[in-house]
Amino acid sequence: MERKLIIPYNFIHLNAVRRCAVIIFTFLLQHSYAQHSSAVKQGMDYDSLIKAREEKAVGKKFSAFSALYKNNIFSNKDLNGKIVFANFWFAACPPCMEEMAALNELYDSLKSKPNFEFISFTYEKQGIIDSVAKAYNIKYKILSVTQQDCYRLNQNNGFPTSIIINARGNIKLLKTAGFSEKELNRNTMFRLFYPKLLHALKAKLYY
Repeated sequence: MERKLIIPYNFIHLNAVRRCAVIIFTFLLQHSYAQHSSAVKQGMDYDSLIKAREEKAVGKKFSAFSALYKNNIFSNKDLNGKIVFANFWFAACPPCMEEMAALNELYDSLKSKPNFEFISFTYEKQGIIDSVAKAYNIKYKILSVTQQDCYRLNQNNGFPTSIIINARGNIKLLKTAGFSEKELNRNTMFRLFYPKLLHALKAKLYY
């Protein structure tokens, strides 16, 4: 059966560049689902497929990267010996924007911890980054990399994706997808990520 391309209701209010981004993202998401249709028919639902991808990422090395941040180069080398929380987003992704409040709260609760780094990755240009940072009062580092690098760094998962990286540079937890309800996003951050980050920090580096 032919699948229809579903476009967000506020699509008409976006400019041409943003419209293209939404179309591409929506197509890729639906194409990805179609690719897994045979597995679904065999009794494996989409949530199970996502969970399997998340579990497959655990233990892998977080890939090398380099980005410009406040006129300085920030790279994976700056994460050595630190427990890291990394988030991936782009501006036309509604679930990404909905979890910003929860991310800010998570950052505020951990920013004073030694050997901790909170960063986010996006393929947006600086103008869009500045607008989003102002709108959502973001205080943590936002690193702009290519779209290809975003997928490479988040293990070819979607958006939003959040990752815990240990002091050896290995992925300890990866979670993809967000919610349209802010309280559900907060529950994910503080029931899933926060306890694991605290444990990692108390374990003094090598969790």
